Amino acid sequence: PGPREWYIDPSSQPGRTLLRIATVSSNVGAGPVAVAGVAREKDRYTGTVQRIFTDSLGFVDVPTELLEYHESHDHVHLDAYQELVLRDDSGVVVSGVKISFCLTDVFAAELPVPEWRPVRLDVALFDCGFSLQGINTGMTDYYGPRLPDQYLDITGVEPGEYMLDIVVDPHELIVESDESNNVASIPIVVPGD
Repeated sequence: PGPREWYIDPSSQPGRTLLRIATVSSNVGAGPVAVAGVAREKDRYTGTVQRIFTDSLGFVDVPTELLEYHESHDHVHLDAYQELVLRDDSGVVVSGVKISFCLTDVFAAELPVPEWRPVRLDVALFDCGFSLQGINTGMTDYYGPRLPDQYLDITGVEPGEYMLDIVVDPHELIVESDESNNVASIPIVVPGD
């Protein structure tokens, strides 16, 4: 599953046309991606860190985007986790930032995982924890097209052929061993009436 799953939704929100798309985030790095809320105020973590584990089984905390409670999902999200960009030959037609559903292990990654992994703390699967969430090495997080907020508003976009770029961590707030594999591009056809 993933970027191959998409459809045009002309009816769930009257007056708007939505491009609903499934997206994935795979961890093919040397250790888990873990995000922790460390300072909470009401339904928002004002202090959020990426916890980077060391080979001595310690960790270093690096500030990152906020974990914030979202009523439509009834749990916290890592804000601004993905950006969806619809473009044609002349450039960007429409774009939108997507909050993370949460960072969690859903299924095994389809990509090769490095054989050498200095950090082997990823024993238990991450779930959608309120203050700690993440993606283990070799695992993939999946966001289905029917989830709340899992769309790009394409109201008014002319019928035609486009490319959709799905950018994970567009602001490079997550420390990664490889920043070059954060974009997937797929063709999208917006039908006429």
